[in-house]
Amino acid sequence: MRINNSGFKRNDTSPEKLRYDLIPTWLLADLAALYAEGASKFGERNWEKANAEEDIVSFKASAFRHFMEYMDGAENEDHLARTVFNLAGIKHVKKQQNEKD
Repeated sequence: MRINNSGFKRNDTSPEKLRYDLIPTWLLADLAALYAEGASKFGERNWEKANAEEDIVSFKASAFRHFMEYMDGAENEDHLARTVFNLAGIKHVKKQQNEKD
């Protein structure tokens, strides 16, 4: 617990609390733009349908492809945001699999 100069007690600095405030807003904006693009192309929340090992394989292949495009200097799309999207897709499927167990 911290007490500021006014004497107000707060418990917002606990190490157990998630620190969303530390995530750069520009990163969220880049990802939000990519999710919006996907929603218009494939339907809203289509990525949430991924739930199988074959989806993980697809996410891995796409993440690696976009990362290599970035490493090769391609600037035709935001390859890093697409890499992060695919890594998040893997986390999504893994989370679903863990919840089933």
